[in-house]
Order: sequence, then structure tokens, then C-alpha cells
Amino acid sequence: SSAGYSTKDYLKAVYGSYMTMDIFKAQLKNAILASNYEKSYVADLTYTDDQITTYYSENKNSFDLVDYDYVNITATAPTTDASGNTVTPTDEENAAAKEAAKTAADAIMARYQAGETLTAAAADYSDIATAGSRTAATYASAPTTEWAFDAARVSGDNTILNDDNYYYIVVFHSRYRSDYNTVNMRHILFKVDKTTLDSTSATYNDDLAALRQTALDKANDVLQQWKDKGATEDAFAELADANSDDSASGGLYKQVYKDQMTTEMNDWLFDPARKSGDCDIVLTDSYGYHIVYFIGTDEPYWKVQVKNTLTNNDYSSWSTGLVENVTATQGSGMKYVGK
Repeated sequence: SSAGYSTKDYLKAVYGSYMTMDIFKAQLKNAILASNYEKSYVADLTYTDDQITTYYSENKNSFDLVDYDYVNITATAPTTDASGNTVTPTDEENAAAKEAAKTAADAIMARYQAGETLTAAAADYSDIATAGSRTAATYASAPTTEWAFDAARVSGDNTILNDDNYYYIVVFHSRYRSDYNTVNMRHILFKVDKTTLDSTSATYNDDLAALRQTALDKANDVLQQWKDKGATEDAFAELADANSDDSASGGLYKQVYKDQMTTEMNDWLFDPARKSGDCDIVLTDSYGYHIVYFIGTDEPYWKVQVKNTLTNNDYSSWSTGLVENVTATQGSGMKYVGK
């Protein structure tokens, strides 16, 4: 209506002159039925603890995490000159760079094994060497992670690796899976839409404070309504549906894992002191004010990851099987599509 279209004219503008409301409704109904059938199928997939444990044991690299320190040492000659112009190194220059990288790697490793930290030992080679640490690193097809994920690895193992472009020094610390419990929560969002403000305005901070205050006043009002209704989870869900700027039904989020949410929300949800029934107002810079209700803990994250993988695998096999023997033909009516 804002563009001055009737429903009939709108459908024709979007889908072509042969589209009618009856055809549109029929196609939309098919899409909704298919979507809900798909959701129903996925919801009915279940797995036993034995199935989950077996799959994890056979695919540990997909779920485990590792901590290690490293030094990356460039083993190729520069591709730009002192003036910033692009140059192509000669074979001799690349060979010399590779030899210099190996010499640096051997020297840094020797100093590390003598008691220095990798960072300190690498500092003297800062023109070609970069030291760092990886925490909760996932598996990837790269020299450092392939070595770190070797099943024989034990804490303190160290080595020098290389490929065509780098020498790597790696010190292994630990390998583990995400054993912490996920959490279930509900929230009611009162959005603070900063896009409505001019960030270059001299009054920006005051305008933002005013927007936040309006959202906070609403949050406090709804929080009091929840308390007046008995402070139950059901009452919270009803208020979420009636007031939240988030479309999640009842404000419900299940099996939330660490760092899935914003930093502020994550810190509140995974506070060690958190207990079922806790409810508070949390400000997140990205969204606004949230009334957050902590339902409780759920399954360990590694288990959730395995179940999601099994579900995705089974869904993929099922959906592929639905159409593998289907032959599609183009009917004569296709000539009217988009006309």
C-alpha cells in the first residue's frame, strides 16, 4: 500500500502478469507445508548416548580443541622492493630466504629449549618471525594443527615444521573437548536503535542516553509486571511474546554455547554463580536492554555439536533420497513465468 499498489497489481509486478492470488496462495501453501514437514522430520531425529559417543570417538578431530604456542618464520624472499614496487624474486633469492628461515628456526628452538620463551627468542628475528599462541584451536589442514592434533601428542612436545612458504616452531600444551554445559534462557529485548541517530552530531551521546533510558524504563516496567504475575517462567514467556523486539517464541533460546551471544550476555549467562530462576536486566551495546531469565543448564557442548552433526548428516541423506529418482520436466506454462 505504501507504493500505491493493489494486491493484484503487486503480485503481477513481482511475479508477472499471469500471477493470481489463487496461484500465489497455492504455491505459498506448498512451501509452508514442505517447510513444516522438514522441521517435523528433523525434530523427530533422536540419538542414543552410545551413538553419540561412538561418533565422537571416530571423529575426534572434528570436535576437539588444542592449545599451543607457535612461531611462524617467513621462508620466501620479499615480493616488493624498498620503494614498494612489486618484484618477482629469483630462485636464488628464494633459496637464500628459505635457508635464512631454517637458520632462524634452529636458533629460536635452541634458545627455547635452553629456557627462554618463544616470544623472547623470536624477538631477535622480528623481520621474518612472528610468535603467538592459539587457544581452543580447531582442526584444519595446516602443518601446525595437523601436528598438534596427532593422537600421540603430549604436553610440552615441540618441533620444527616447514612448507614452501614458512618454517614453524610449535609447542603443544593440551587437547580437550568442550565439556562445559550449554544453557537455556529466555529474554525480552527492548531495542536501542542507534541507526536513527547522527553519530557525528554534538548531541549524539545525549541522544543515545535518552534512547537507552526509554528502553530501560520499558524494561523495568515489564520486569515489574513479571514479578506481579508470580515471577514464573510461563509468565516470562507470555510477556516476551507481547513485548520483545526479538521474534523468538517466548524469548526462548536453548543449548546456548559460550560466545554465541554478545560479550555482555555471555558473561551473565556463564557466570559461575548463575542458578535457575535468576532474572536481571542486561545492557548489550549491539542491541539494547534485555530482561534475561536463566532457565538452567543443558547438555555439554561437545554432545550438542555431535548431535547437530548427526542430525545434519541424516537430514542431508533423507532430503537427497527424496529426489534422487525424480525426473523434472519443464511444462509449457513456464513460458508465462515472468511475463
